[in-house]
Amino acid sequence: MKGLITKDIFMIAKYFKLYFLMDVIFIAVAFFSPDSSSFLMIPVLLSGIIPITLLAYDERSHWTEYSGALPYSKAQIVSAKYLIGLLLQAVMCAVLFTVLLITGAHYGHFDPTGSAVTVLVMFVIALLFPAVCLPFCFAFGTEKGRIVYMLMIGAVTAAVILLNRANAPDDIAAQDLAVTNIPPIFLAIITVIYALSWLASIAICNKKETGKV
Repeated sequence: MKGLITKDIFMIAKYFKLYFLMDVIFIAVAFFSPDSSSFLMIPVLLSGIIPITLLAYDERSHWTEYSGALPYSKAQIVSAKYLIGLLLQAVMCAVLFTVLLITGAHYGHFDPTGSAVTVLVMFVIALLFPAVCLPFCFAFGTEKGRIVYMLMIGAVTAAVILLNRANAPDDIAAQDLAVTNIPPIFLAIITVIYALSWLASIAICNKKETGKV
């Protein structure tokens, strides 16, 4: 498992410079915007697509076939993608938490607790994307999964912006926290969906290996 995650980290460092450049741009824009949560949500969502793109590189290089000769189970191969996704999201959210603290101090609404809640909500929402797309990718290939992902990014980004405007049109401090108006039950459901998606992807790969899919 450690070797699989290390492989993905090396691939991220080599092939994903454009993703990180886009993250830097959105984070920089957030520094100059009082409504920073809308811009900071996008880097979190972009980080969520990386496991899908990693899987696409694996398919293109025929790693998925080669890995069958290595001492890794299908559960380990699938789990590596879910774990690398969690790791990337955690790192990105730590960066965004720092950005929220700085912008909050600059605009006069410094609130570490509120910023932590905002980032936590972003983290959980972002889990929905790989949770929905990865089973499609493992079952039908990454191209179809990536289309689903991009559609979801557009829909959720629009929803977050509309939520901010509807709940806090004039209050800058409230704008940064408007994303936290999502009911906790929905966040719990997303977490469960992520776990079920993980198990479903393992089941899909095991069935493909036995020729049942």
